Amino acid sequence: MSNLKDYREKELRWYLLANLFIFLLMHNVFNIQEIENIEFVEACISITSSIAFSAVLYLYTLLVESLFSSETKDFFLNFNIFHLPGQKVFSTIKNKCNDYRFTQDQVLNKYLGVYTQMPSRKKERYSYENARWYEIYHIHRENSMVEVSHRDYLLSRDIYISTLSIIFIYVISTRLFDFFPFNMEYFIYLFFMLVVMNIGTYQKSKRFVYNVIALDLQKK
Repeated sequence: MSNLKDYREKELRWYLLANLFIFLLMHNVFNIQEIENIEFVEACISITSSIAFSAVLYLYTLLVESLFSSETKDFFLNFNIFHLPGQKVFSTIKNKCNDYRFTQDQVLNKYLGVYTQMPSRKKERYSYENARWYEIYHIHRENSMVEVSHRDYLLSRDIYISTLSIIFIYVISTRLFDFFPFNMEYFIYLFFMLVVMNIGTYQKSKRFVYNVIALDLQKK
């Protein structure tokens, strides 16, 4: 896979365009019945301003999402309440192994050195586990299974951040600047997507992390 982030030109763009179409639809921009009840010029102005606003929203979302660092995206993903799977992968497997591709004993034997040097303090342990996991990932990063799961995780995370950006600019535009009347149904839709993508991103991240471990355990 030559470019992990080619999804920015494909799936992410289509997701944003789909959201803009829903925005226009829920704000009755395409409501022909309503257009017939107002002056033609006013209807044209309303449609033009709506499309212009949606275009600005689209460009703003792409800009904001691209400016966020990976660390910032991870913070908005869990707000330091939950931790990424790579930060606790060895501790999790030590307590319970739920991956059918390997056993708990395999992990404990393979990474005995990792467990021996494991810090006791949580903050240090999270950094330590993630660093040890990244060393393993670096060995297998070009494997197709790892690349695909890594790409899926990055795509899910960027969709989540984009949805969060859309919610932010929508609330600001409707509540503070009154560019558009606030539509509760559209807001609920965005919030629902935010929750779904948060859960989905975590699952994609977990799959990515455990793919690396599963692959490394197969290496003789």
